[in-house]
Amino acid sequence: MKAKPICATTLHEFTDIVRSRVGAPTLDRVSAYRGHRDAAWKLVPTIARDPFRAPRAICRNDKDQSAERIILLFFNSFSASMMPPWVSAGTEKEASWLRLIVAQHHGLPTRLLDWTTNPLVGLFFALEGDAQKCTIGRICTWCRGSGKHDSAVSVLKDRRGFTVSSLVSKSVNGNAPLYKYGDEVGLLWPPHLDARVAAQSSIFTVRRRPEAEIEPDLVITVPHAARDGVLRELEHVGVTKRTLFPDLDGIAAYLRWSCRNWEHITGIGRDRPRATRRPRRLTSS
Repeated sequence: MKAKPICATTLHEFTDIVRSRVGAPTLDRVSAYRGHRDAAWKLVPTIARDPFRAPRAICRNDKDQSAERIILLFFNSFSASMMPPWVSAGTEKEASWLRLIVAQHHGLPTRLLDWTTNPLVGLFFALEGDAQKCTIGRICTWCRGSGKHDSAVSVLKDRRGFTVSSLVSKSVNGNAPLYKYGDEVGLLWPPHLDARVAAQSSIFTVRRRPEAEIEPDLVITVPHAARDGVLRELEHVGVTKRTLFPDLDGIAAYLRWSCRNWEHITGIGRDRPRATRRPRRLTSS
């Protein structure tokens, strides 16, 4: 049964829901959050989305011709000289999973799905960017006739998290991407590849059948009309593109968004023309 969404229109309402319904996690019992700009989007990894055709695209053994396996083989071949040295420090099996995490981090379609253990980070990713326009053509659950879909933060509560070392210790699991440890959703802690992983409190979901949609324990929606206001509230507590992407791209993206609300510079969207003085009327003596 799918979780019934709970609506939050402010940052305070969102944190109250998290505090009352999720509670405080620990390292061994993890709660994870994923934000979607469109509440209608499904919780499946990129290898199970268009243009890939799941389950045919999913790797089932270490010799098949699936899209998942072949593109990973090409990535490993093309990136061999660019891989960090620590990737090959362990066993062959461990190195294969570390290479998969690096591939996911750089945008390769894999069976991993990005989540975060920080609820405010999940909320930010649900709100950043433009709201999704409804294409259903009728009043739907996610826009109620407004033409724009609400955002959503999906939550997995009180799950067991594990590292790559723990994953490869299970003999049923093969070299990446062959994860076969039961049908439940696993939460995989990534190594800190760079500052972005740490800043975003990143964690991945992984499962034997990645084409199966993940059913969250809780869904918190934010109406599209409240998105900008909540984003400004997040800025006040330091959750922005600049802090979540601690690099030059993140700084530029943050300034591009933030400057629209500045009041003391001229030449941007909120700029107001100065009032002009009315000319004095000339009167005859």
